[in-house]
Amino acid sequence: MEVFLVAQTKLTDAFGLGHVNWMDTEARDPDLLVETAGRLCYKSWAPPYDTELNPNEQYIKNILQSGCGSVLEHVNFTFVLRGVSCMLTHELVRHRAGCAYSQEFLKLENLEVISPEFHGNEVNTIMSNTVEVIKTAIKQLNELLLSDEQPMHLKKQLTSYIRRIAPIGIKTSIMFTVNARALRHIIEQRTSLSAETEIRQCFREVARIVRHQAPAIFQDMKENCDGEITFANKKV
Repeated sequence: MEVFLVAQTKLTDAFGLGHVNWMDTEARDPDLLVETAGRLCYKSWAPPYDTELNPNEQYIKNILQSGCGSVLEHVNFTFVLRGVSCMLTHELVRHRAGCAYSQEFLKLENLEVISPEFHGNEVNTIMSNTVEVIKTAIKQLNELLLSDEQPMHLKKQLTSYIRRIAPIGIKTSIMFTVNARALRHIIEQRTSLSAETEIRQCFREVARIVRHQAPAIFQDMKENCDGEITFANKKV
């Protein structure tokens, strides 16, 4: 499994919105955009009786504690998850609010199954043998049903028919875009001990990446000894 952050929201111009000296020069773009949204709501570019503004991390901490999570929805992260199973993607795409997906179109010529190893040779042997049976069946069906002379629409229909026996653990890749508010929720759900092993591993890596890219937005993230990640501010 490989997890890549391929794009994220960048703040291009905040100076036209109000007070020119409000920006924390040490803050990251996603964190600054959340602050921009918050300050726009209350026109709080400069306090009326003081020239001091909260630094970005403290400002967002106040937002998280107040539960005003809508300003986090302006920030998006785009990941490519490569070499994951369809089991993972089937679970991931259940998250719809604030998310977008583009998934690899599966080809079965070189069938590869992603499966966690168990500490038991008998179990691993059964899994491996089953995959070999499916590979053989796909090869036989291709030989029986497909030919170069067939029109494209028929070939697509038959290929889809054969694809029905592919295991849910088949290797794939997916592009996944999500806003920061939705991602906090997904990280917490998918690193829980009750979540599937592969998706837990994936979202621990996602959490590590976004904690680095947007430290203020994810400042209340906590990980326990079991790898479960939670957020102190549950209302966001």
